[in-house]
Amino acid sequence: MKSVTVVVPTLNEAGNIEPLVHRVAAAFGDRWDWEILFVDDDSADGTAAEVERLAAAYPVRALIRKGERGLGSAVLKGFVASQSPIVAVMDADLSHPPEALPGLVEAVEGGCEVAIGSRYVSGGGTGGWSRLRWAMSRGATFLARGLTRARDPMAGFFCLRRSLVDGISLKVRGFKILLEILARARPAGVVEIPIRFAPRFKGKSKLGFGATWDYLRQLGGLYAARPAAQVLAFIAVLTALKVLVAAQIELDAIEAYHWLYAQFPALGYFDHPPMIGWWIWLSSAAFGDGLLGVRMATIVGGGLMIWCGFLAGRRLYGEAAGRWAALLLGCVPLLLKFSSEATPDAPLLLFWTATLWAMAHALCGDRPVWWYAAGFFLGLTMLSKYHAVFLALGGLGLLAVGSEHRSWLKRREPYVAAAIALLVFSPVVIWNARQGWQSFVYQGASRFQEADQWTLRYFGLYSLRQFELVTPFVLAWTWGAGLSSLIGWRRAGGPDRLNSAASMPLLLFFTALSWLRSVRAHWPAAGYLGLLLMTGRVLTEGGTWGRRLHAGTLAVLAAGYVAAPVVLACLPSRYLDEQEQLAREVRRLSPDFVIANDYHHAAILAYHLRPVTAWDFTPLGVPSKSFRNWWRADSRIGKNAVVVYLKEEYPDRIDRVREHFERVEDPIEVTITGFGDVPEHFVLLRARGYRP
Repeated sequence: MKSVTVVVPTLNEAGNIEPLVHRVAAAFGDRWDWEILFVDDDSADGTAAEVERLAAAYPVRALIRKGERGLGSAVLKGFVASQSPIVAVMDADLSHPPEALPGLVEAVEGGCEVAIGSRYVSGGGTGGWSRLRWAMSRGATFLARGLTRARDPMAGFFCLRRSLVDGISLKVRGFKILLEILARARPAGVVEIPIRFAPRFKGKSKLGFGATWDYLRQLGGLYAARPAAQVLAFIAVLTALKVLVAAQIELDAIEAYHWLYAQFPALGYFDHPPMIGWWIWLSSAAFGDGLLGVRMATIVGGGLMIWCGFLAGRRLYGEAAGRWAALLLGCVPLLLKFSSEATPDAPLLLFWTATLWAMAHALCGDRPVWWYAAGFFLGLTMLSKYHAVFLALGGLGLLAVGSEHRSWLKRREPYVAAAIALLVFSPVVIWNARQGWQSFVYQGASRFQEADQWTLRYFGLYSLRQFELVTPFVLAWTWGAGLSSLIGWRRAGGPDRLNSAASMPLLLFFTALSWLRSVRAHWPAAGYLGLLLMTGRVLTEGGTWGRRLHAGTLAVLAAGYVAAPVVLACLPSRYLDEQEQLAREVRRLSPDFVIANDYHHAAILAYHLRPVTAWDFTPLGVPSKSFRNWWRADSRIGKNAVVVYLKEEYPDRIDRVREHFERVEDPIEVTITGFGDVPEHFVLLRARGYRP
């Protein structure tokens, strides 16, 4: 058995066979453990006969294919027919210099998996190519950069270990067999040796438009088979669906309230850090104040969250697990909703996931810059929502408790990362220091003052909402993965410890709190991010029935998401413009400004009545939320207002209204038709002459 087989595909190359064989023999010199296998597509010019003639003096043989055509398939045929551990491939037209063969073979014998005769590394060249051909070749190479790091993946001159392609399904249309191997086998060791590409010695080139088309089809197939490309396609489709839905549904009250953040730019706000205000300001500046303009930054951020989740899952558990994680991150209703709406949860989810991605690299021993990236992303997470404190505490606990990671506490990288996070978060600290720490107080101790006695009712409602928004199977798998990693902490791998430490503190805190007070379903949303990465790993390593349950769940959810834009488009307009109906009734009364007895309606009216401003009862001396920091009474003295009540709450604090206005007119009742023709009743009061 020969050690090296040189596979040469041929079609009507009779004039090139003898000089090729002579030059290969001269190149190998005293080495005779090689052979040339010509895979001939039944040439009509006597190519096979020429090979047979030379076989008497040289180790050459011909394999004739009848009824088959194609360079790529011919090379694959040669791989199968060869028994040598090392296989080289080259063209028959002497455009590839046979003198470079020994160097390619020696590189593979020396330990690399693939050696390429490269035109595009230092010392290589393309001979007398025209500018057009050179540009086309470089363009084709550029299109393949997402599949391989090789500088010349289009090369037809290469050498590899035959075992590299054993068991791999290679599907080649046309000429680019090396690209197929690099993309599907993903060899770890690739060496590129410079060659000077020469003009064809004799005969006619087989290249044409058909080869270009085959290459583009091959390229599309290779990209489509990549999990990364599949995730990007998923993100693109999901983003398009989100845009279609977001363009039809009115802002809800919470989104409208955070839209007000963007109207009062600041380093912080009463109830949240400033990131969502900055996002909405940027989004509105780029796309306007319409529904899509307000939401576009969060929609894009939701797509980036999925991508960061894929990258983190891929680094920790492999591409298949990363793909599962990305699908779950995109389809779980809780994350889909709150990574799309203009609320603080959208940037929180993005930057929390980005922190996990950076930490995945940092804890796996990659370059120190990943620690600094983790600190930067953690700072952005803290600028998004105060929930980030649980991510910081989880990371600290991971380093302190996990024996595998404790050595990091003796190195500077984690401390530099912490300093970066605090520096990024410092605008909120500065703002709070100037405002009497009001935001920290509100989101801290005051929240626990709302706690009640232990009760099963709150916990039951909270659990039911988790089942609805996370879905039963996903909820079971995520909690199962998280709890099992905590219980078996010593046996859990480093990646599982990271994700558990990043997720379980937040989830356990809000689950415990739900026994004392009402907990909104989205508050623990970020806690599922790391657990979904773990679920991706469990599904990849587990049985088929688990994958089927999750695939079925995702399929049902995806069908609903695809149908949503169509269903919304078919609904009567009155079902989707309830807020605008109320704004029209208020606008008819020509107010200078508006007061509502609830901050939700104040925010909604502020958005729909712009530039007329709307406020909660802050102008009446009952400050709440961020309105207390935005209200300036001096500019409203003597102005007329419309006071808006929900009918069932009228006449709450009517004495306050009369105290702050010179005259209050008789109430006007209006009815708004909401979704499903359900009426909602309001009382409007004209109030003349504001006085602080």
